[in-house]
Amino acid sequence: MAARLKILGITLVATLALSAGVASVASATGFKFLSEKPSTILVGKQHGVNTDVLETNGGLVTCNELTYSGAHSGMEATELELSPKWSNCSAFGFISVPIDSEGCKYRFTTGAKEGSNFEGSTDITCPEGKRIDITAPGCNVTIPTQTPTGGKITYTNLSSGSTREITIDVALTGIHYIEDEISGLPNCTSAGVTTTNGTYTGALLLTGESENAHVGLWVESQSKLHSEAEHTSLTGSQSTTNVYTFGILLGSVECEVATFDGTVTTKEVTEITLKPAYSKCTGVKREVTTHMNGCAYVITFGEEASSGKLDIECPSGEVIETTVDAFPGGCTIEIGSQSPGGSVDVKGEGSGKTRDLVLTWTIEGIKYTRSTCEAGGEGTNGALTGSVTVKGENKSAEQVGIWVE
Repeated sequence: MAARLKILGITLVATLALSAGVASVASATGFKFLSEKPSTILVGKQHGVNTDVLETNGGLVTCNELTYSGAHSGMEATELELSPKWSNCSAFGFISVPIDSEGCKYRFTTGAKEGSNFEGSTDITCPEGKRIDITAPGCNVTIPTQTPTGGKITYTNLSSGSTREITIDVALTGIHYIEDEISGLPNCTSAGVTTTNGTYTGALLLTGESENAHVGLWVESQSKLHSEAEHTSLTGSQSTTNVYTFGILLGSVECEVATFDGTVTTKEVTEITLKPAYSKCTGVKREVTTHMNGCAYVITFGEEASSGKLDIECPSGEVIETTVDAFPGGCTIEIGSQSPGGSVDVKGEGSGKTRDLVLTWTIEGIKYTRSTCEAGGEGTNGALTGSVTVKGENKSAEQVGIWVE
């Protein structure tokens, strides 16, 4: 459910700051980018004084006035796309050197939390035939689409609440570039060849805004489901009774049988989708029939491996329909796509290939609509409690270990 955040308007600092191919450790905790609101303007600036330096064979390139602007939709993401803008730059001892992005963008993806550090990986993507262009007297330097081969980027949270913002500290190596001599003033040291020894150091501060007010922007750890198999079928059965509650009028609906199924196609994921099937349900002293109509529970794992959240997702135009049989005048309760409150407790059991998960949900604030039920209307006090044991199987229907860390 994590949506992609697309940011337009970042500077050369971000260009190279967000271009390090930093490898993550498989066992480390992942993380994501979060914003307080689903629509956020991003404003950035240089963090520190004269700290942003690109070094090539020809010398140093620095920019003393760095600004950032952009916008994104969504409240969380694992990937950002950025476009650069900068001014007042110097190169190889010359001042007022123009730098043109030529439409190149910078994409960086969340990596892993190593100890207390949030580290990620980035690359530069340019339109066909375009490159970042630095035009200094006697030498033109271009930076093409690439993933630099070394270095480190560290993301740090500052402040709290709505004043939260992110600093990005950069120390990169292995940046690829090409120097071309300008006729009349040859000043390149390695003209005409692709060189891979570029380095970059710098820092930037990224802030969120909405309606001219500061909006919290931060990075946060995110645990992942791990599986022994590349393709894993998930099957679940309730460990404790699943109970929907719909206020005083309708009370609770309990189901004697509840099964769940889903699939993951990689060994690590930050969320799983489980499709429930309920039967032998009762409520209001009557039998109850529940039709999921393709709706599913999406479990997103949290900062700690022991917690997560539950969202309800339905196909377009569909809702969960719960009908109370033999109710005077009829009674149907509908639940649509939503992100209710509450939490999911995640607990691992077993060892090796028998490792499985027990998910215990305590969900509240579910929105629903009553059709008749002697008093039609809408409610926001729905709740869901219960637990399910989820196991994994490979393509040969053999159990494989699944766990969260």
